[in-house]
Amino acid sequence: MSKLLVLCLIIKGYFSGLPSPFLPFLPILDEVNPDLFQFSLKLFFILASLSLFLNYKVRMSCIVLGLVFIVAILSSKTYYSNAKFFVGVIFLLTGLQGPNQGAWLIRWQLILVYFGSGVNKLMEEDWWTGQYFEHWMVNVLHVEFYMDISRSLPPLLFAKFLCWSTMIIELILIPLFLLVKKDVLAIWIAVLFHTGALLLSNLSFGVFYAAALFSYLSLIQWPQSIKVYYRENNPFYKILHKFLKPTDWDQLFHWSSESSTISNKNGFQVIINNKFTSGFKALKLLLFYHPVTHFLFALFITLPKLEGIYEGIGAFILLALFFPKSELLYDHILNKLWR
Repeated sequence: MSKLLVLCLIIKGYFSGLPSPFLPFLPILDEVNPDLFQFSLKLFFILASLSLFLNYKVRMSCIVLGLVFIVAILSSKTYYSNAKFFVGVIFLLTGLQGPNQGAWLIRWQLILVYFGSGVNKLMEEDWWTGQYFEHWMVNVLHVEFYMDISRSLPPLLFAKFLCWSTMIIELILIPLFLLVKKDVLAIWIAVLFHTGALLLSNLSFGVFYAAALFSYLSLIQWPQSIKVYYRENNPFYKILHKFLKPTDWDQLFHWSSESSTISNKNGFQVIINNKFTSGFKALKLLLFYHPVTHFLFALFITLPKLEGIYEGIGAFILLALFFPKSELLYDHILNKLWR
């Protein structure tokens, strides 16, 4: 999760944008040499990122990255944003979270984010009347899609629907994230919620969209090993093995082409915690747990040319592949194409 977030930060230019002191929250930072301060932030960012990618002192690297962003925010009021602060806190909590303790610090941070955001909206009259969305979408963002729908409905009806839906979803996520057994449901609601907001507003809110999605990964139980059985005479699975095996940097997957172990007709099985899965569901599990999938997704949602609406459409397409029960449709396609 942390490596993906670092990659997104670099692509979006957050490294080059690290500030020197200007209107700091802490007046003492005005006394620091601005060039030395900015150089130090960038140096610590580089060293911590390299250490993280080399799997050396991972927790300490995350703490340093978190402190880089928190200190950067304290040094400049103009640099502050909710997204940057969220990134700093996520890095810091990742480093502070002890091994084999679950991701409770990040879980509580997510609960706090949605609680604060939801309650704040409940206290604002503009969110109840729909004026917030109406002003934001029409006067600030000039979203034609929104204006076309809004004009075809009674005044502020669509705006009220979006405002109330946002408040309800954020408040619903609080108990869902509290209940560990509801993590899958909570994550899917949150992912679709943020992706929908991205698609509607044409804004990814800096790195917040990527940081939110990747923070959810820390809540998922990762298997210690995954066995993959495939038929070598199938060209699709042969190509898949050739590409994915060398890029399995953590050696999580153990591949075998022994035909005697494959019982399903499409010649592909994945075994996780002694549970057999076949067909497209097996392919989904393979891709979901493989690091390349997440790195490609990180690239896709942060590349400048895909900013905004195209980023949202692409994210929806990619997420559709992993949506629960999507294998009911895709198994039919797989059997037709790669039998």
